Amino acid sequence: MEEEPFVFSRDELSEEWELRRYLMEKVGDAMSKSDMVLLKGSLRKAISEGRVRRDVFGLNPIVTALETARICVDEIGLRRDSVIATLLWACHVDNYDEIKAKYGETVEHIVHGLFKIQHLYD
Repeated sequence: MEEEPFVFSRDELSEEWELRRYLMEKVGDAMSKSDMVLLKGSLRKAISEGRVRRDVFGLNPIVTALETARICVDEIGLRRDSVIATLLWACHVDNYDEIKAKYGETVEHIVHGLFKIQHLYD
């Protein structure tokens, strides 16, 4: 049985926009608008390649990742690299050379580490 393509509901689009705006405000100058443009492109590519899927509960992984990033920023004080890595990992963006070229070595290391941790539980 073929899966339906991933799409955002109207409510999810609104929530995603609010969370992105909030994170940009909280992270401040550490995350540039070009970071968000690159990130949006990476996420769109992952969606078009079928790597983004709802979880077993039907939750949107991008919105969930944005909510996780918000908690990391608010509660732990993490910033740009962690926010970007959280979103890339949640959407199964695992081309490490591309991540390093677009977002830097630190983001690449975080994403790689998150995938390693995930495989411990597989």
